[in-house]
This record gives sequence, structure tokens and C-alpha cells, in this order.
Amino acid sequence: MVDRKSRLTCIAKVEHRTAMTVSEAIIRLLKKAGLNTVETITCDNGKEFTNHANVAQALKTHVYFSHPRAAWEQSTDENTNCLIRQYFPKGSYFENITKLDVWIIMKKLNNRP
Repeated sequence: MVDRKSRLTCIAKVEHRTAMTVSEAIIRLLKKAGLNTVETITCDNGKEFTNHANVAQALKTHVYFSHPRAAWEQSTDENTNCLIRQYFPKGSYFENITKLDVWIIMKKLNNRP
């Protein structure tokens, strides 16, 4: 996740790409980052975001979805994904990536000039 204005980036490794684990990770990361008040969240149309109602309720926010095949609607997110891919290229075996690795990459992204 990335905040459009501040560019604050929050990333986490989830064990399974299910709606429940992803929604729990979103809530945990945003609360841990001190972002208890989030105006809106925009997601793509992946099945991992089907639990969006619980996220909206837990964070007291609105969740929106981008249109299919409309990457320009989430340009900040797409750019951040490219930055993350510099550290974890496509084809990376994520079972070998630790939570510490993810945390270090998140710190690097959030402390860029």
C-alpha cells in the first residue's frame, strides 16, 4: 500500500493471498503506521480484496475499486510496485523472503530522497 500524498509505503508478506489474510494485513499495517484515519482506499479487482467491507468498517473509511485494465487510475501504486520489484524480481521464491527482508525494503522505500 502507498499513500498518494505522503508516499508512505507499507508492505507485508502474507502467507496466503486470501481475502481474509490480505484484509487483516491491510488493517494491521495501517494501524501500525498510525494511520487510524484513512480517507479512502483504492484497490484493484483481485479476489484478495473481496473482504473490503471489513477493512472499511475497521478503519472507518470508504473502499473503491479501479476499473479493470486501467493502471493509470493507480499510478502511484503501480510505480511503487516497480520499485518493490527492484528488490524482489518476478519469479522470486517468496518462501525464502523473511519479514525482516520486507521490513528493510519498506524502510528503504520510505527513506528515499
